[in-house]
Amino acid sequence: LLNIQNLHFRYPNTDKDAVCDISCEVPRGEVLAIMGANGSGKTTLIHLIAGLLRPSSGEVRIDGKLCNRMKLHQLAGKVGIVFQDPDLLLQAATVRDEVAFGPKNLKFLRKTAEERVDRILTRFDLQNLGSDAPYALSRGQRQRTAVAATFSLYPDLFLLDEPTTGQDAQHLYQLMDELRNEIRHAHKTLIFATHDADLTLKYADRILLLHDGA
Repeated sequence: LLNIQNLHFRYPNTDKDAVCDISCEVPRGEVLAIMGANGSGKTTLIHLIAGLLRPSSGEVRIDGKLCNRMKLHQLAGKVGIVFQDPDLLLQAATVRDEVAFGPKNLKFLRKTAEERVDRILTRFDLQNLGSDAPYALSRGQRQRTAVAATFSLYPDLFLLDEPTTGQDAQHLYQLMDELRNEIRHAHKTLIFATHDADLTLKYADRILLLHDGA
């Protein structure tokens, strides 16, 4: 599903690559953890895979298609990302509207969209918060809302940056269980960046370990 070849990225006005000559393949059905110290390039790599950053050199292909040449809207429904700060994704008036945003904009039939939203709210323990404003929720609830909103498009490749942020253990494992079950059932792929070795040991099939961008 994902093929990365000789990937380099350097931020403007810096003299060192944040990501340096990374090559890897990630098949469908796999859960991959990206680990490394702060500043090792985890979030940069996640953003490169999502198409939010353009490589300085090298390439990222998803399903054989070169992401460097695709516009972000062309990746919608193919790649979903949840940032370390969930507030960067949240913009609707209610939790339900947030989760319904993607299906609505991809022109799902109304009944299909409503059934999907109901199902996802329940799966991520948000069914009692549907009419609440996202900004009024706790940090962990906002992150689950962001995950649910991204999940509503059932992307082939799901990217999750630091899922432990603001989550208690029960909700964290519930969230990861739902994502892993979907990956296995629908033959999709999950990549998550984390410092948490226990989370990685519990959920990841493989680890991509970064050090100074390499």
